[in-house]
Amino acid sequence: MAATRTGAAEPQLRARLALMAGGAAVSLLGSCLAWTTGTIAGGGHLSNSGLDADGKQTAAMSLLMLAATAAFAWRPRRLTARLALAAGVLLVAAGFYEWNSVTDRVSRLDWANGRWSSLTVGPGIYLLLFGSIAAAVGAIWTARMERT
Repeated sequence: MAATRTGAAEPQLRARLALMAGGAAVSLLGSCLAWTTGTIAGGGHLSNSGLDADGKQTAAMSLLMLAATAAFAWRPRRLTARLALAAGVLLVAAGFYEWNSVTDRVSRLDWANGRWSSLTVGPGIYLLLFGSIAAAVGAIWTARMERT
């Protein structure tokens, strides 16, 4: 159990676990929130959730990161640290890919399609990106600390 560790490593362990779990939770939230928002030229409002598109995959990766963090908290070993690192790298790669895809789509559709009066990137994609970076930083920190 993670609580059995004592000494100077304990505050770092809690910080690493908080960074990994918190980042994964923020990524999960971002996967569920709006990735694009806009108004239609006729006056209607439209919002697309991440779960309407590739957010299902990023939500699954966020859950994988949470599971890897729980596995490391339960049994802090080199293997579980590497599992968390792999999950963190996958999550941050998916976060950057989705951010790039959504911002590119918004920039193309905003002007090319005359039916939009405004189309912007929603808060969900930014939360996904921020959370995935935080989770990956925590996983890298954990893997480096468990290597020694």
